[in-house]
Amino acid sequence: MFLLPVVVVAAMYGLYQYWNKRIFGAVSFLICVYVAMGVSGIALYLFFGYDESYRVQLEPMVFLSLCLLIALSGVFTYSDRYHRTLVIENVLLLRRLETFQIVTSVAALVFFLPLAINALSGDVSANRWNIEEIQQNLGSYGLINSFFSLVGNLFVLSILLAFVNLATIGRGGSARRAKILLILSSVNIVYVFAYVGRDGLVYWMLSFVFLYLLFRDFMPAAEKTKVKRMARIIAVPAVIGFSLITQSRFADQDKSVLSWLFIYAGSQIFNFNDQYLVNAPPTRGLVYFRQIVEVADFAAGKKREPVLREDWWENYTAYDVQPWNFSTYFGSFVQDLSRSGALLLTIAIALCTRASLRKQAQTGVFDFSTMLCFVVLSQIVLFGVFYYRQFATFYFQLAMIIIAISFRLFRSEGRQLVVPAQTRVGAQDLSK
Repeated sequence: MFLLPVVVVAAMYGLYQYWNKRIFGAVSFLICVYVAMGVSGIALYLFFGYDESYRVQLEPMVFLSLCLLIALSGVFTYSDRYHRTLVIENVLLLRRLETFQIVTSVAALVFFLPLAINALSGDVSANRWNIEEIQQNLGSYGLINSFFSLVGNLFVLSILLAFVNLATIGRGGSARRAKILLILSSVNIVYVFAYVGRDGLVYWMLSFVFLYLLFRDFMPAAEKTKVKRMARIIAVPAVIGFSLITQSRFADQDKSVLSWLFIYAGSQIFNFNDQYLVNAPPTRGLVYFRQIVEVADFAAGKKREPVLREDWWENYTAYDVQPWNFSTYFGSFVQDLSRSGALLLTIAIALCTRASLRKQAQTGVFDFSTMLCFVVLSQIVLFGVFYYRQFATFYFQLAMIIIAISFRLFRSEGRQLVVPAQTRVGAQDLSK
């Protein structure tokens, strides 16, 4: 029964590749992430004896498959065949944005790096268990920590700006500036290490590959080789930190590290099944959409009591189900908004994604402001293979929307730059 969503995702990948003329691009990669989740789930079931709390049933698998179908159809409009022109609406604003990213990212690295080194020193396992103390220590810095946390989450913008520079070399772009921005994008990895976390590296890698494929045809061949070399230089020390935390996390567990990695990569389908069948009362947006609910309540002149984590968890743990286990972002939506709410929000995100791609699909032209919106929306799906991560990066999304609106509003106030693709349609393999 659990194979149903796996088959749906595999079929979606095949259909998209047929429509995209077998070019492996950014959306191909995004769908492949879900294919990898399904394959990992099969391996988990066959070789590692994963025990779900409830037997996998048809209804949750149909619901999950429907959500996957809707979500992936939202990005289907994007085609590498038509991605031939990028328009920077305001070059001066772009340069100021790059300067802001460089200055603030350097400051954030200076702030988080000593904390990350301390978190990865000594007994890493003990440091991880003392996470509340670490959170209190960082929280004591108040607005400084909040601002630098936002900068850490803006790492995606640094990667994107690095690729914009490589795509515009000879027309105002700078390979040196691109390298600086790419190196500074590692601030998110360091930021997460400061909390003895590992997912910073995972999200950095997913974002780098997605954006590389998005800009691949716009970059000179020599720069593609250099930027991939630079990515490896960033990834190597990050993998060491990732390995230290992973080893300390599972050293005292019965299962092997390999089996735990497969659980993280492929247990989402089983976890979704368990959480769906519990059918606990939804938390009415107070967990994953807390900031939005607070604004809405303020506007309406009312205030709801916050959800206590222990009470929320009790609705699931009473049935031997862990609500904190990864169940894709659809699972997060079901927990917070109910089944119908999850379906409606999935449809809304897919429709917004298709709207952001309308001009690109019709004309082959991608405005920078529209691309920012597409990246924000596609990240929900890309990172959502685990859970709705954006609940912790609300202000990042808000900042990206404000930046996109600024480029749209000031498009006539400065010099625009039209950037054509440099390689032929179909230049697809990652070695190029």
